[in-house]
Amino acid sequence: MGLIRKRLERWPVVRQLARRDPVALRDSARSASHVGVRSRTETADRVIEARAEGWQDQDAEGHPLNRTMAIASLGGATLDNEENYLIKKLFCALGIVQVENQARI
Repeated sequence: MGLIRKRLERWPVVRQLARRDPVALRDSARSASHVGVRSRTETADRVIEARAEGWQDQDAEGHPLNRTMAIASLGGATLDNEENYLIKKLFCALGIVQVENQARI
């Protein structure tokens, strides 16, 4: 049992979770190249902005829509079914309803 515990103690994840390794929690996760990195890219900012500008809560009759008409996607035959599925799922989560994929026959 002692040997297993010693090996586990050397594992960085265990030290981080047990909070016995303050260096692993802070300084080792940062580097000089990461100082100016933003959490979102310019493309993500543009998607969020377009989604907010084109968002429709309800139609003229008061029926709920919860969608954006400002963004669309047209997929090609170079993507497989799994990739198209993930793209469709992402865009539906964003409220985008114009998503088309081309099937490979």
